[in-house]
Amino acid sequence: MIVFLLAFAGRLTAQEAMDDYDRIAITPYVSEYIADMPPSAANNLEAKLTQIIASNGLGASDISTSSRFIITPNVVVSNKHIVPGPPPRVAVTLDVVFYVGDGISGTKFGSTTVTAKGVGSNEDKAYISAFNQIRANNASIQKLIDRSKQKILEYYDDGCGYILKDAEVAAAQNNYDLALALLGNIPRINRDCYDKAMKAIIPIYEKKINRDCGILLNQARNVWNTGQDYDAAKKAMNYLQRIQPEAVCYKEATELSNEMGSRVRQLDDRVWDLTLRVQQDDTDLQREAIQAARDVGVARGNNQPSSVVYHVRDWW
Repeated sequence: MIVFLLAFAGRLTAQEAMDDYDRIAITPYVSEYIADMPPSAANNLEAKLTQIIASNGLGASDISTSSRFIITPNVVVSNKHIVPGPPPRVAVTLDVVFYVGDGISGTKFGSTTVTAKGVGSNEDKAYISAFNQIRANNASIQKLIDRSKQKILEYYDDGCGYILKDAEVAAAQNNYDLALALLGNIPRINRDCYDKAMKAIIPIYEKKINRDCGILLNQARNVWNTGQDYDAAKKAMNYLQRIQPEAVCYKEATELSNEMGSRVRQLDDRVWDLTLRVQQDDTDLQREAIQAARDVGVARGNNQPSSVVYHVRDWW
């Protein structure tokens, strides 16, 4: 699922530069509940949605995580007939209704209808021809998205406390990835909520890297103890090199790495050139935590795209 980002300039001065993570995310989504939609035409319609979002924002981001806010269409066939040949062709007139809303809660922000006509050698191609007639900068669609932006900002204004609480609960249940993803998904354009999230993100990140450190260290020890040779050491280092230098068990990881290096030199007289991560002088824990939250969000989006359920059946 592709995510695109919309800038809301009203909350920012001209001097404030934003990257993709500072903006509101909206996901193009084509529902399976659209009646009689040819599969190839559905793919074309989703591509049209991506064009619309790009045209109304600043283009595509490389974020793979899904958004709760979506733009989704419904398609109603108002006319379909065969154009005499040779060869005969299919002609359709489609009313394409675009909706924007909160797909998780099922809250619709608004809708607009665009009528499009298409002709093709079969029904699929007729649909695709019609979708191609829809302009990404269509004025009514632009107005819909502009109105929806304010609704999304109000969500962060009114719901910030709930998001922070959900992150706190997730962290208390040791689900640090979910907690980080929730906090990292708050855009900077809502400054007050964003600042609260950034304050909460550091202790959760510290708990995550400490938990992960213990797991990785135990895995490395188990692998090393099975062989205590060069191959075992290399496999163990695959775990140790993933440990963050700020983690509480980093010293133990260093000691194990040194132990393995000494053993390898004794057995094979090899140079031990595998090293752990090293903390940089300018390490900013908050910056690391924010990047970790973004990475977690991308990973969750890549690994669980089908887990997101959007509630749109009542929108049309």
